Amino acid sequence: MGTENSKNVTPKKHLNEQLLRHCNKYPKTEMEIDLHKFIIEYIHFENTAKQLLQIFKNSKYKPCSIKIDEINKMNGQFNVINRNELILELLGSNSPYTLRHTKSARQLRNPIFHEWNKQDRDEAIKRVCDFSTKFKEFNNYVLNWANSEKSQSC
Repeated sequence: MGTENSKNVTPKKHLNEQLLRHCNKYPKTEMEIDLHKFIIEYIHFENTAKQLLQIFKNSKYKPCSIKIDEINKMNGQFNVINRNELILELLGSNSPYTLRHTKSARQLRNPIFHEWNKQDRDEAIKRVCDFSTKFKEFNNYVLNWANSEKSQSC
């Protein structure tokens, strides 16, 4: 009985070594750099979307999450994004039945962030150029809208 429990317990020294390897690992390969690019661009996109929702709701607090219906409602009122499919491509649905290679950025981001899921990391790396283009497209829509709002208020 004592030997069964000891098989399941990882020694503290081994955990410390794993932690040190993980914390000392910076992107070195092109694939790792692409994954970091996806993560950074997603964080920028998410923050921008939350700021848009904050403006739409006329709130001093940014929302904790981004809901597609709220983005669509905001877009219906402010007409920020001219291509509605872009929201689905970036945020997608929460369906667990989404096929591999058709997942939205958020559907890839969640398992990468919370589980460090290898399949989703690999897919994000393969699709980094596509997502990068979509993140930039979203950002350009927001910039164009913000600049037009600024010129109208003068």
